[in-house]
Amino acid sequence: MKQAIEILPSRESERKYQYLRLRGRYLAWSFDYAGAKKMFEESLFVAEHQEPQNPFKISEALGWLADNSRGFGFDREAERYWQRAFTTIQSSLKNGDSSYDAFEAMLTIAVRSRFDGDSKLAEEYLLRCLNIWREEYDQKQPNFAIVNTNLADVYISMRRLKDAEAAATKAYNYMLKRKLTTHEAFAFTADALSGIKFMQNDFSGAKELALEGLRIRERIFGPVSKNVENSLYNLALIEDRLSSPTIAACYLGRVLEIQKRSVGIEHEQYRSAKKLHDGILIKGGGQVNTNC
Repeated sequence: MKQAIEILPSRESERKYQYLRLRGRYLAWSFDYAGAKKMFEESLFVAEHQEPQNPFKISEALGWLADNSRGFGFDREAERYWQRAFTTIQSSLKNGDSSYDAFEAMLTIAVRSRFDGDSKLAEEYLLRCLNIWREEYDQKQPNFAIVNTNLADVYISMRRLKDAEAAATKAYNYMLKRKLTTHEAFAFTADALSGIKFMQNDFSGAKELALEGLRIRERIFGPVSKNVENSLYNLALIEDRLSSPTIAACYLGRVLEIQKRSVGIEHEQYRSAKKLHDGILIKGGGQVNTNC
């Protein structure tokens, strides 16, 4: 198959690349780490053998491999992929480039920097993204909202809650106006606003937004997908603060079931969630509300 890919015309090569990407995501949602990795490796091979070669696409494929590895608990492997992706992007990004590829590259650098805890660098690249953003950049996905939501997360980490709320609200209203309330990006934004409400001790407001995000993810990925794990975990924390330990225990129970299938019961993620679950279970007298 790889030999065939090498001689595919550019348009067919692009279709092959997109198919492998979508297939890989589906397999990852289904907890098939090995199958997803194979698809993403094939997509990387296609990107590396396209003419002309697009370094931004190569880094994108490496990013999928990194996300897949991290999602299944292979953190060191994920780090190796990320370093390759990061190096590829940085070496290809030119000053003054305002193309869509450059926009995506800067967004990738920003997200990576945020993940590494470098909030200042993340903020710099996100503001650069907003500076070159154009309406046509949102044809595939609501990038304006995605950048602003990432900026909100950066400001949360910097304890700049007013700036975070302004950025997240801008993203939320942008998608409301364009009727994108069923898009995965809307769930991302709802989660960010929920986190801000939580930090402001508005737990009811946080719950409403977190449920909004969870419903979108459940509809897109299914109720037992790895992609709903963070929503469930956040709702557990919110319900605990609302003095509803039986509901919190239910959400954490769902988290544990997902983690059993993804990272396994020996992983630190599972052990940490299990400890929290058991503590909340004691608060609720051993009772669990199964309606979550």
